[in-house]
Amino acid sequence: MTNITLKALRAYLLLSAQDKLCFLAQITEIEQMQAMVRLDYTKSVLMRVSKEKVNASSLAV
Repeated sequence: MTNITLKALRAYLLLSAQDKLCFLAQITEIEQMQAMVRLDYTKSVLMRVSKEKVNASSLAV
């Protein structure tokens, strides 16, 4: 393990039980948000590609 990982683990172990529950709840919330962010990114990429195709087809005419 790296030094940063060890420091983070030590800090986590020193947290109270209530703080650990809050920390884990935040991680769960972030994990749920990742799917939304991934979906938004995918939609933006698809929109950009679609726009580029429209622009390319209009130049070809």
